[in-house]
Amino acid sequence: MTGRQGPGAGRQRPGTAGEAGSRSGRTPRPREGRTGRPRLLAQVNVALGPEPTLDRAREELHAYYRPSSHTDHVVRGLLTTGPQIREAVAAFRAIGADEVMLYCWSPDPDQVERLADAVFHGE
Repeated sequence: MTGRQGPGAGRQRPGTAGEAGSRSGRTPRPREGRTGRPRLLAQVNVALGPEPTLDRAREELHAYYRPSSHTDHVVRGLLTTGPQIREAVAAFRAIGADEVMLYCWSPDPDQVERLADAVFHGE
């Protein structure tokens, strides 16, 4: 689908399925009339801060995915520490991701600074 309609391929988690998919999704797509390699974009669900902030983020994530059968799996996958987030970013970079989006589920505006510190400066 992405090869015909989108500018690249997206992944939520690095690993066997994501890694294999990222390789196949990055080949040129002449059948679709496109040249060059597709961009690989990744998304990671994140929130940082004290437990009440994380609880709110889990509630938001759960409410969003509630109709799905994999809601609990997605909520359990929320990354809540700097090391987890840095590891995920590094793993996606290792498979050639052009961009890693940190999708923050906390409405707290302090998340911007927390995430920047966690990714670029460590904890």
